[in-house]
Amino acid sequence: MASAVMGLEALYLLDDNSGELSYRLRTSVANAMGALGADSEVVLRQVRMGYDIRSSYVHGGHLSKESEEEADKKFGGVRPLLHTVQDYLRRYIVLHLVLCEPKDSIVSALQGAVVSSEGRAALEEKIRPARRFVGFTGPPPPAVSARPLGKANRTSTMPGPLPPE
Repeated sequence: MASAVMGLEALYLLDDNSGELSYRLRTSVANAMGALGADSEVVLRQVRMGYDIRSSYVHGGHLSKESEEEADKKFGGVRPLLHTVQDYLRRYIVLHLVLCEPKDSIVSALQGAVVSSEGRAALEEKIRPARRFVGFTGPPPPAVSARPLGKANRTSTMPGPLPPE
């Protein structure tokens, strides 16, 4: 979880970010995934929990029994949550590659979507070209089981290309 969340931090946060990093990260990820068709409120909660788990480990702690139970109740467990956070990371990497724009341009659009409906509309317009490659189509994929990751379980939840519009 720590590596996945640190990957999100590297992609979604600018070097000059000050203030509440957790807030900026979860709102940026929620805005990006929301513009791709995910439920941004769900994404917000998932990234918050992932960030909390990551922070616990990075700062020398461990996953408390309460946090583990909360992850089980809300997300089907820590492993399914990890797979979801990794999926958000993969989608953002592809999004960034498709858009071919500097990181600060995309991050500024994500942060602008937090403060105004015009910012949200601008973000959705910016992301539109990438939706066919990384957008959420239909219902979210089922939770990944807690089985060990063998070859048969290493499948991506990335959708295939959408039919031409």
